[in-house]
Amino acid sequence: MGVGMPAALFLNDFGAFVYHAFGEWPYHVGSSVDGKLWRDVDVRLMLADEIYERLGFGDPKHPHSNARWVAFCAAFSALGNQMTGLPIDFQIQTLTNANAEFGGCVRSALGTGPTMTNLPAPAETGRARDQLLAEIQRDRANARLLAVHDLADARLRNEPLDEHVRSDLREIERLSREDNE
Repeated sequence: MGVGMPAALFLNDFGAFVYHAFGEWPYHVGSSVDGKLWRDVDVRLMLADEIYERLGFGDPKHPHSNARWVAFCAAFSALGNQMTGLPIDFQIQTLTNANAEFGGCVRSALGTGPTMTNLPAPAETGRARDQLLAEIQRDRANARLLAVHDLADARLRNEPLDEHVRSDLREIERLSREDNE
C-alpha cells in the first residue's frame, strides 16, 4: 500500500470494522493504493444491489442526494480518519455500478489479514449477511404470493385486472428475470 507503515496496519483494522458492520469487505482504491502522491485514501464498500436498496441508500447513480447515504459515508470516513490518522474518503456503492465504472481499477481488500483489534470472527458477520439475503428472498417470494392471490381473486370475481394487479404481475416478471440471471 502507498500509505506506508504503520498506517497500513491501521487501515486494515478499519477495514475489519467496516466488514463487521456490513458483512462485506471494503476495498482500498485510487491513487493511494500504490502511489506516493495522493490527497486522500479512497475506501469503497461494494454491496449487492438488493442490500444497497434494502439499506435505503437511494439512487446509486446519485447517492449524494440521499441523507442516509451521506450520513453513513461521513460517519465511516470520520471513524476511518480517527483510527488511521489518514484522510479517509469512504463511500458505499452498488456492486453493479462499481464494476461498471471502475471494474478495471486496482482494488485491495481491507480487513482480511491479521488485525490489531479484538473483533469477533468474520463468520459471525457473514451469518448476519446471509440472514439479510434470506430475508430478501422471503420478501420476493411473499410478493409473488400476494400477486398470485390478487390475480386469482380478480379472476374468481370475473373482474378485469386493475392497475394494482397488473403492477404485481410486472413485479413478478421482473423478480423472475433477476432470479434467472
